[in-house]
This record gives sequence, C-alpha cells and structure tokens, in this order.
Amino acid sequence: MKKALYWFRQDLRLTDNAALLHAIQENDSVTLLYIYDTDKKNAWTPGEAAKWFLYESLKSLTHDIQKRGGHLIVRKGSPQSILDEIIKKNDISSIYWNRCYDPFSIHRDTKIKATLRQNGIIVNTYNSSLLIEPSQIHNSTGGYFKVYTPFKNRILPLLENIIPNKKICKFPENSCKNQNIVEDWHHWNLWPQHSWTQKLAKYHAPSEKMAKHLLKTFINSQIEYYGEQRDFPALSSVSKLSPYLHFGQISPHQIVYAINEKTLSIQNQKSRQIYLSQIIWREFCHYLLFHFPELPHHNFKEKFNAFKWDKDSKSLKKWQTGYTGYPIVDAGMRELWETGIMHNRVRMIVASFLTKDLFLHWTEGQNWFWNTLVDADLANNAAGWQWVSGSGADAQPYFRIFNPITQSEKFDSNGTYIRRWVPELQALPDKFIHAPWKADILELKKLGITLGKDYPFPMVEHSTAREKALLLYKDLGV
Repeated sequence: MKKALYWFRQDLRLTDNAALLHAIQENDSVTLLYIYDTDKKNAWTPGEAAKWFLYESLKSLTHDIQKRGGHLIVRKGSPQSILDEIIKKNDISSIYWNRCYDPFSIHRDTKIKATLRQNGIIVNTYNSSLLIEPSQIHNSTGGYFKVYTPFKNRILPLLENIIPNKKICKFPENSCKNQNIVEDWHHWNLWPQHSWTQKLAKYHAPSEKMAKHLLKTFINSQIEYYGEQRDFPALSSVSKLSPYLHFGQISPHQIVYAINEKTLSIQNQKSRQIYLSQIIWREFCHYLLFHFPELPHHNFKEKFNAFKWDKDSKSLKKWQTGYTGYPIVDAGMRELWETGIMHNRVRMIVASFLTKDLFLHWTEGQNWFWNTLVDADLANNAAGWQWVSGSGADAQPYFRIFNPITQSEKFDSNGTYIRRWVPELQALPDKFIHAPWKADILELKKLGITLGKDYPFPMVEHSTAREKALLLYKDLGV
C-alpha cells in the first residue's frame, strides 16, 4: 500500500490544489496535516487579525475534509520534528506540499526537503498559489523585472488558457482517521480570549465556500462596474477576496478562469483588464520578494537609506487609532481596527499621510498593517508600502503626494464612507465633511461638534508637510 502525507500550508482549500490532487491520485492512503510553525527565527508569524482568520479557516477546512471522509491532523511546533513523527508513525513513503515563496519558508523548506530525501522519503512539491513561478520569468537581459508594466505585459498572454485543477470529492478510504486529529487550538494563542479580533466575525466568514461565493457574486454582479467604481470606498465594488487568496481558500487560477469565462460587453472589457491587472500586481509583489528577500526590511531603492525619517510615537498612535484630524484618514484607520480590512484607495491615502505628511518610516505602517489586516500578506504589504513611500520598485513619483482633502472630495464626495466610520462627524454638511476645521465655529457648535474635544484639529497642515516632503525627496536625488 502506498502511503503519503499531505502538508497544508497557505492552500486551505480542496479545489484547484495541485499537490493534494496528486497525493490522492497517486496513493492508497493520504494523511492530512497542518502545522502551526512556532520557529522564533520567523520574523513574520501571523499578526493578530490574521491569526483569527487562520483559526476560523482551519475550523472550516476540518469540517470540509470530514464531509469527504478524511481527517485533518493539526499540530503546533517544529515542522521538521512533526513531519518526522507523523512519517515514522504511519510508515509514509512520500510527502506532498504546495510551495511558499517568502524567504523564511524557502529557507525552511529547502532544509526539510534535503533531510526528508536523505531519509528516503520522496518529496513532491507544486505551485498552487501563484500564476507563474517567480524563477521562470525574466526580462530581456535575463534578469528580473523591476518595473510593473513590462512584467504585466509579459504575464498577460499566459493567462488566456488558465484551467484550475478539479475538486477533491472524496478521500481514500484508507486515509488516517484515528490519531490526534485536532489539538486544543485555544491553547495556541491563535485567538486570545478578550482579544479585539473577536469582533471580526461580524465581517468575515473564513472558508473555501465563502471564497467561492464572493467570487461568484463579483463575477455576476460587480465586475462590469469595477473599473468605474473600484476607487470609491463607500461602494461594494471590489471582490473582497484578498484574505482568501492569502490563506489559499481560493487560487489565482480560479479567479482568472472565472473572469475569462465571463462574457462582458465591449465597453466593460476595460473592467476585466483592470481587475486582471490587480491580480498581476499581486504576482509582481511576490516576484519582487522572491528576487529581493530584504523587501520587508530594506529600501528597494538604496538612495532612500539616506532619508531622514522622524520618530514620534505620539503621532504614530494618532495615525493608528484614527485621530489625525483628517476624516478620510481617520475613517480608514478606524475601519481597519473594526473590520481587519481597509479599502485599497484608502490604504494608499493613509500610507501617503504616514510617510509624506508625518514623515514616519514606512516600516511603521507596514508593521501596523501586518498586525491588523486579515489579508496581511508579506509580499503585498512590503511592496505596497514601499511603492507609496517612493522607496520601492516602480514606486510612484516622489512628487505625487496624496492630498487627504482632495482625495476625500473625489472618492467620497458625499461623505458616506466618512460618516460610517467617524460617526462624530455625521451631522456635518457635505461641504465640510472632508475638512471640518473650515466650518464656522458657531455652526459647528450648533451641530454639537467642538473641534479639539469631539474631533481633533488636523495634526499637521498638509500643504506645509507637502512642501517639506518635496524638499526632502529632492535632496535624495530621486
């Protein structure tokens, strides 16, 4: 009897799972395992919000597997030790997993693979989380792409014939059923008691089923308007699939295939291309991290090593908690703390404010997002923050500094988004909702609003900060 072990990682799904499908097709018995890695050398263990999403995802995956006649073993500790134990206990001859592409996982998996092969175990690994292997895409000189648009143009033609792997309907009857199927996750500190993350259940239902539902809803009723409406945070015009992509409850192949299958009118083809561009941007971020492993820690552009960032814990705290005095910034930061998510347009606005109005290091924002986002992804997070700050690959021009007032007026003109997350400003008329300090003091008093008490004055004057930023960036020679 051929016995195999399948190791779940960032691929918590039973559909379009290459390694799992091969394991089942090629063996008589498949033991299913998830390991919560506790290696302290990993500087990027999941943040609080991501831990909650992972916890709920594992519960859902366990249920899905049981419905199909299988059982999931969930362990915590050193992957090498746990794998050795499970392999020896079950007389397993081969192991399967889908590759991860972050620096820590690459280093860990390389060592594990070598050890297993030395012990006579057949190791089978697959790509099931990215559309393209990062090592297989090169520019015209044989190096790696550092600019997004040429990378996108190289990738786009490859997406036309994407076909996902089929769904797992049933696990082999001889698969492991009787050993320590689930340990007590409450002792793992994945979801600490009294944690702020408990409220996230109001906004998310982590599961493969929900991922498929969100994709179907987006394809059937939202993608046609995506190009026109994606930048407006008060509208439900985005797919909301980012956390499900990160934890692998849906794959980029499934998304691209669904988009390709959707028949759109000629005028709506632009929306398809814009959304595909977002999927390719995700690929680009992972591609950059693969080729520049220092991305979460070091400036991609070395000139920025000389930039003089401020260190101001009080300013950072005001930004984190949504008390900057700029309503669109505060709405975004409060949405993040409440829901574990933030609209992409608003992410750019708050990131620009932190780095180009407050002059705080982009890693401060990266670290806060890492702890509070349910979709916190090492590649996307690092590349996104470096893009906004100007230090990253293909970063926005240094002179492009988001104006929090004009951005708010353009993308939340009637203040719907602001009023949702900054309720103390609900009574303000639209003409003042973006800049309350411009309203007459007596008028504010009639509305029951006292600036400095009910809502803060702006912590900085944007035009002054902008001029300072332009000088600092100019001095860098960027």
